[in-house]
Amino acid sequence: MDVRSIQYDSMRLASDKVRGDRVDMGMEGKTTLKQSEVEAIQYWVFEASTPSGLFGDEQSIEGMKDAYDIFLNDPGYEDYCLYNYPRNLSLVTENTTVECTAPLTPLLMYYASYWDPEAVAEVIEELKDPAKIEALNKIGVCANPQVFCPPEIVETFTPEEVFFAFSFGLKVQNITSTWDMKGDLIDNITQATELASYMVLVDVFAGVVDFGFDQTFSVANPASQYSRGILFWGGPYTNRNTSGLSEEEAKEARKADDDRLKNYILENYLEKMDKQSDPETHATLNSYYFMTAIIGDVILDIVTQDGLLALFSFAFVFCWIRLNTGSWFLAFVGFFEIFFSIPVAWFLFTVVFQIKYFSTLNTLALFIVAAIGADDIFIFMDAYKQSHVTENAKAAIEANNGEEMKRDRVSEFFRTKVSSFVQKPLNRLVLAVVFLSWVGVSIWQATKIEPTKENEQFLDENHPLQKSISILDKEFPTANDDIGMKVYYAWGLGLVDRTGVNRLLEPDNFGVPTFESNFDFNDQCQVELLSFSDRLKTDPKYRGLIKRKNGVGQVYSFIEELAAFNVYGNLNNCTEVKKGDWRNAAWQVDTADLPEMMPKFLEQKTCFADDGETVANKLDPFGRDSEFLTRQEYDQFILLAEEADELVSVHCSGSVVMTDLDEKFVFMNNQSIYVQTAIQSAILGVCIAFVVLLVSTRVFHIALFASLSITCVLISVVGTMVMMGWYLGSIESILIGIIAGFSVDYVVHLAYAYEIASGDTYERITEAFGDLGISVFNGMITSVVASIPLFFCQLQFFAKFGTFLCLTIAFSWIFANFGFMSLLAQLKIPLKEKGRGCRL
Repeated sequence: MDVRSIQYDSMRLASDKVRGDRVDMGMEGKTTLKQSEVEAIQYWVFEASTPSGLFGDEQSIEGMKDAYDIFLNDPGYEDYCLYNYPRNLSLVTENTTVECTAPLTPLLMYYASYWDPEAVAEVIEELKDPAKIEALNKIGVCANPQVFCPPEIVETFTPEEVFFAFSFGLKVQNITSTWDMKGDLIDNITQATELASYMVLVDVFAGVVDFGFDQTFSVANPASQYSRGILFWGGPYTNRNTSGLSEEEAKEARKADDDRLKNYILENYLEKMDKQSDPETHATLNSYYFMTAIIGDVILDIVTQDGLLALFSFAFVFCWIRLNTGSWFLAFVGFFEIFFSIPVAWFLFTVVFQIKYFSTLNTLALFIVAAIGADDIFIFMDAYKQSHVTENAKAAIEANNGEEMKRDRVSEFFRTKVSSFVQKPLNRLVLAVVFLSWVGVSIWQATKIEPTKENEQFLDENHPLQKSISILDKEFPTANDDIGMKVYYAWGLGLVDRTGVNRLLEPDNFGVPTFESNFDFNDQCQVELLSFSDRLKTDPKYRGLIKRKNGVGQVYSFIEELAAFNVYGNLNNCTEVKKGDWRNAAWQVDTADLPEMMPKFLEQKTCFADDGETVANKLDPFGRDSEFLTRQEYDQFILLAEEADELVSVHCSGSVVMTDLDEKFVFMNNQSIYVQTAIQSAILGVCIAFVVLLVSTRVFHIALFASLSITCVLISVVGTMVMMGWYLGSIESILIGIIAGFSVDYVVHLAYAYEIASGDTYERITEAFGDLGISVFNGMITSVVASIPLFFCQLQFFAKFGTFLCLTIAFSWIFANFGFMSLLAQLKIPLKEKGRGCRL
């Protein structure tokens, strides 16, 4: 099994078990203040329509402000926003006044409650000196006496440099302290933009401004074409004590809050948000949004709309069956057979085979059944018409003589026109040149296919939600306030026990978590954990790997807070915790004291974030990153784990478990598997098709030529995908793997019809086209037309599947009729008389 999946389940299941044990012991309950936790976040994403960018004119800035005013100007927003409580919650009383947390946006600067142009000009002038910027970046947060700075770094600069950095930091702090979005638009917006362009050059100040400007924004190019901002929604909506609540009851309480927020937004804000996003609303910018509270409903609506498109496919198939059978009764019977195949398959899937795992991709069965379900109806109907029937059956057919003659003319077209076209040597020569040229080009293009290097799109690129995601993914640098992906390093954790796990039959059974019995949390182990954490924060070689904030790597290690708690007895003063004066005391925890200390420690509000994690610089928990990007980051985190084993594990015993809990690394490996097995699956499909053809025809050269036709279809589809600009992602890999299965249908019918016919090669070709040419044509028409609704799906997998299905069916029909049959006509390999055994 894959190590990434094992480590992911090991960490996740162990966390769930510890959390469950704490609930059972009554240790997890606590009082959560009203609107003190993030209930949801909402992104606003803006795109400029003018070369001057979003911050080059007042009209654009005011247009962005309108998006936030939808909420900030509504008195009801205060009942749902995230409150900005003081750090020490014990000081909060009923009379304490708390305000909503300000949005995260550069508009805080442009709508500052106070703006001192002289002070700003002084700061800008100093930042124009590259030497001063270099000094500030060299010293970093060590200029702040309230932040711990490792001794080995302190020794690298002089007291004069520290004094300069400290005094300069006070100037910047005085300016930024009034950035609160409570004033009018400042008079000199150009000065504000210039200040931001210089502040992004300094690590400790970049985090104040870098979130809202795009990656091309700089001193040389102060025109940001894109901007973004976040509004924070809070919960719960009353003070909540979870003591005594079961896990299920706590989930229900959270769901009630989720539903309350969602309903309030849908009823009060959604129409205004859509109006703000209308391209006609603002002349100089486009606005996009997405919000975690309503994203589920948005996706559900998209899936529902896409699913309804299948009704067109079923309607067309029904009409086509009616047209070709000439009977309403047979059309209804055929349509019932197609439609009823779905519940029958569901019964076999869930009841007979007892498979409980159900993937969302299974919904494609609706389109597949509609597309290819009618093929067998046409085959059996034509076989019925051409078979020896009773006089009564003949009379029944003759009763509908007009339409029957029409169908005969179509069959006659394939028997005479198409058959004679294939039998002419000059036509076969032209076909050979065309096919060989096309296959050659397709092979050349297919060899150029590359794995995708970008995030895979979920929706159509023009959908507003997808546009906002694409802009966030491509147009912004990794900012201090970005939500990074959390990567966990855990000691004392064993690998999950997956004995007896079969997720097809038990999708909720992931295994049993295990713990290292020899884990030793001794004094030296604690020292090495703290040292390793400090190293990740300050070592420059991790700058591109670990997300930084104010010049320091974002590494959240529980050992810092546990040590501070052991010295101070609480974590109320985060300034003291981060300053690190507790390091001068005997901070190591006696393992004998842990059973008594841990319950009190876990009641404290963290000064950092969750325990034992680093934050990836280039990855985020949203969307699906490409295997190419994730692999680069993953390999570096693996090297970090190896360093951790060398430095820490030797003292703590046991190996470190490294994983994320967003399944990024698991998905990365799945993408790799898709890419590696795509062509393998396609080749295996061709081999299986050859065996099926050999068994059905019992003629080696027919099976070989038919397999060659399927191979040409495979090459043509892959080559066309490259020509269309597709890359090899998970969707494309899945589609390539099933090409052979889709392309075998038509050639196997013609091959079998040719094999059972009598006479020489030309006579067999004529009879094969006459018997099944119209049936294969009808199957192609229903499959192609039934795939057309998929082109209009907003979900990218459905849309790409529609293109794939249409290409596969079209190429299959062309190569079966004009490639496979022409090859038989050209080589004229005689067949032995019918009998038992293979007629090789």
